[in-house]
Amino acid sequence: MNLQAISSVFDVIQKFLPMIGPAGNVASVVIDVLQEAVPLAVNWTPTIVQAYKNISEAVKADPATSADQLAKIEEFDAMVDAAFDAAVRDVDPDA
Repeated sequence: MNLQAISSVFDVIQKFLPMIGPAGNVASVVIDVLQEAVPLAVNWTPTIVQAYKNISEAVKADPATSADQLAKIEEFDAMVDAAFDAAVRDVDPDA
């Protein structure tokens, strides 16, 4: 899965975020998608990072999200932050 594909997936998820409600456990589906996409995205761009953060915040805010799912999202958050920080260091070693 390349960066363009990941960006497209994140865009689609963001469009569905307003429809996520406590009636269903959409968090598990979103987490499954993120589990595949996050490790594959090596070159994080600010657009991808913001899209990911929007998705992450929506899942965390969903009252139907379980403690295990929250922990998984936090794990993904750390991966995204580390990848973005590494990309920034590659561009600006003094950052």
